[in-house]
Amino acid sequence: MLQLTDGTPEGPGDQRSPGPRARFTFAVATLLASAAATAALLVSGDAARRPDPSRATGVPPVFALYEHDLPGQRRIAVANDRLVTECMARAGLAYESATARAGGELAEPDPQQPFGPESIEQLAPVTEPAPPQEVARNDDYLHALYGPPDRRVAVRGARLRVSGPAHGCVAEAAARLLGADRPRWMLLKVLLFEAAEDARHDVESDEELRAATRRWRACMGAAGFRAEDPVELFDGLSATGDLREVPELRADVRCKRETGYLEVAYARLALAQQRRLDADPSVAADWLRLVNHQKNVANEVLAADRR
Repeated sequence: MLQLTDGTPEGPGDQRSPGPRARFTFAVATLLASAAATAALLVSGDAARRPDPSRATGVPPVFALYEHDLPGQRRIAVANDRLVTECMARAGLAYESATARAGGELAEPDPQQPFGPESIEQLAPVTEPAPPQEVARNDDYLHALYGPPDRRVAVRGARLRVSGPAHGCVAEAAARLLGADRPRWMLLKVLLFEAAEDARHDVESDEELRAATRRWRACMGAAGFRAEDPVELFDGLSATGDLREVPELRADVRCKRETGYLEVAYARLALAQQRRLDADPSVAADWLRLVNHQKNVANEVLAADRR
């Protein structure tokens, strides 16, 4: 799936982990809007969910930006949690961060998988992080964490509008990490998601991908299953439990491998994403710049604990 990785929820009701099946949901527009609003860092990171090593085409450029300096991004998330926790403590309030629930370490986020599962191992059940302890989130707690609900920082891309708290501990942590660049960072996340969504739409009309899809469809038909493409197949499933045992998904993974579907799909997606990024080179440049800036600040925040 396409997902945003950041650190702290941006408002009441935000969620960090969508659950094992939802991680493979491909209703992209809905997912993008939700992920951009929550800016949640997933903490599952099971090694089995890394991309299939048989994928020979590398990581498409938008996804490569998401994955740039993952150790640094984890330090940013840990520092962000630390800043929010300390801010809440100064207000006399307890805040249990994702870092605390994960025992001090945040695992890598799940890989982007716009064409569905790439191996049977990626369908294995995962251990969900422990739910946060119930905290009495009264008005004082929410005000300390998010500030006044009518005071927001908002950015808008071509289609998506995203806002975050202008005051409160979440905003204070963001200001420490990003300074005046916080609105730009928020906008970059929207622009990259829109670029990924647009590229995924562009590639649907690509003749090479269509030919690969026809080969996949024929393979699935020979196995006794009908679906237009891997996305439709997964969206139409109602299975729960251990997805490794679902016959349609086992056939899907096998047919992708036997027909070379993923190699073609990712190669064509990479070209489509690059065209979208080339339309505004400042997006990629600023993304890398601000990841590096936040990492430097995060290192300062975390180094203070060792003094």
